[in-house]
Amino acid sequence: MKHITTVALLLDYRHNQTRSKMARDNIYWDLPSVHEKLKEATNYCVKYKIGWVNRNCWHKQFKTRLYRGNTICAECQPEATLHRSNSRCASDLEDGEQGFWKLIGPKSCNGMWTRIGRDDNCHCSQKHPDLDPFLLV
Repeated sequence: MKHITTVALLLDYRHNQTRSKMARDNIYWDLPSVHEKLKEATNYCVKYKIGWVNRNCWHKQFKTRLYRGNTICAECQPEATLHRSNSRCASDLEDGEQGFWKLIGPKSCNGMWTRIGRDDNCHCSQKHPDLDPFLLV
């Protein structure tokens, strides 16, 4: 079987309330199967240590947060897991594994990271206020 490399997509944490505002007006969330999954799902946080970062991550608002050696908090919201069978965000790793990430927005801002650990029932802004927060999508 051929190994497939996946890339985790990151979004700036300032968008962390966007889904909750959209959900109120979207009939998709009222489907019984979706509603049931959302009832059981919870937010979780994953700490990643940034390894390699390509030189295109030059935007001021990100270059001070996405740099080699920095540890970030990536939050997985329940809505991001609905299309998955395992209730995890796409491209989430196991502790100690290395993987690839790409920041949504700035052109070609991507790199590699290592997963440190996971906290269940977690919001980055509350549980890890000392870490730079992002959303896994």
